[in-house]
This record gives sequence, structure tokens and C-alpha cells, in this order.
Amino acid sequence: MRDTLHELGLVMGIFDVKLTDDDEPVFLEVNPQGQFLFVEALCDLPLADIFAAFPVDQAKQDERSRPR
Repeated sequence: MRDTLHELGLVMGIFDVKLTDDDEPVFLEVNPQGQFLFVEALCDLPLADIFAAFPVDQAKQDERSRPR
């Protein structure tokens, strides 16, 4: 899965897989932004804040790594 994310240029992804009647996994797609914020309400965790900070942190990291 990490190789797939790397090839697609993604930092994270949610892989959708379905099992056949013979329990064989079949890859359907990878979503760069999966639906999981419902967990925030279930666990009382500030996930939206964490996920919102992620692209900002990535942009700052990218800016620091650019040649001047």
C-alpha cells in the first residue's frame, strides 16, 4: 500500500477493498480523503483540528525544504 501511495504522490489514502464470495480481496480504489471524521464524535477527539493542521504543516515543511 505504501508503494501505491508513493506512486500516486499521496501522503495518505484510504483503500477500498471488497471480499469476493471466496474471501479474496479485490482492490476498488484509493481515496486521498476518506470518510472518518464521524470517529471524532464517538471518541471525543479533536480530529478535525488535527486534520486541518496537517496540510498547513506539510506546506511549512515544503517551504523549509525549498532551495533559496
